[in-house]
Amino acid sequence: MSHSRTTEPFSTATIPPTAGKAPPVRQTLAFHLWVVLFFGANLATLVLLGLQHYVWALVAFFLPAPWYTFQILNASARGLGPAVTHFKTARREIWLTIDDGPDPESTPKVLDLLDTHGARATFFLIGEKIQRHPELVTEILRRGHTLGNHTQTHPCSWFWFASGKKTGAEIDACTATLSAAGAPDTRWFRSPAGLRNPTLQGQLTQRGLDLVLWSARGYDTVWRNPAEVTARIAADLHPGAIILLHENGTNTALQAEVFTRLFAHLAREDYTCVIPSPEMLLRES
Repeated sequence: MSHSRTTEPFSTATIPPTAGKAPPVRQTLAFHLWVVLFFGANLATLVLLGLQHYVWALVAFFLPAPWYTFQILNASARGLGPAVTHFKTARREIWLTIDDGPDPESTPKVLDLLDTHGARATFFLIGEKIQRHPELVTEILRRGHTLGNHTQTHPCSWFWFASGKKTGAEIDACTATLSAAGAPDTRWFRSPAGLRNPTLQGQLTQRGLDLVLWSARGYDTVWRNPAEVTARIAADLHPGAIILLHENGTNTALQAEVFTRLFAHLAREDYTCVIPSPEMLLRES
């Protein structure tokens, strides 16, 4: 694989604090339809209960559930707001994003692998881990990579139904932790496990942040076969794809093999790992 090259108009991997705010994003038509469906279903439930039609009341209550579940769990869904899953490029370039660090066992090894293969990446970091290992933030930046906000506590169990206050608090706490560790401002946010909730887009818009998800993933936190992980990613690769990988401090050998196999595949297919400029991001709604 050729050495990483950034894409014009910027010349370094670090996006400066003055890179600009995300454009205002209006809620999608699907979001407004969901609001109507949700409250309509709740109203119908109350009416049916009053009429003692208990079975139909139960049906009405759960009517929005399948659609809502799809929206909060699926990276391709747009009903709760837009997300970045691709970027514009005429070259064979991809954006490698790495979640769940920093970790003293895994981060240095990942950085060495990136150096070896001339690749740049964006690390979506968890605030609590940053507080324990702020020196790793400095090292990630020193090696020419960029950072994203991955919430303060990575609350997978409740983020999907979090209130606006709780959602904003998770975002702001991680932002403050990144700043305390010496990181420049970031405009990129990734929710825990890619989960969304009805308040998330409004909180991101207020803060000028983009929700960055992915278009290619190998489920490296689930599967323990590096060849299978790589094959899953390879099946969805195309110019402008965003790859999702994770740090794995408990199994750095597995992590190393996944990264090594992926870089070998990228080299065979003549792909280069770059960090796109904000203007190149495709905000799909």
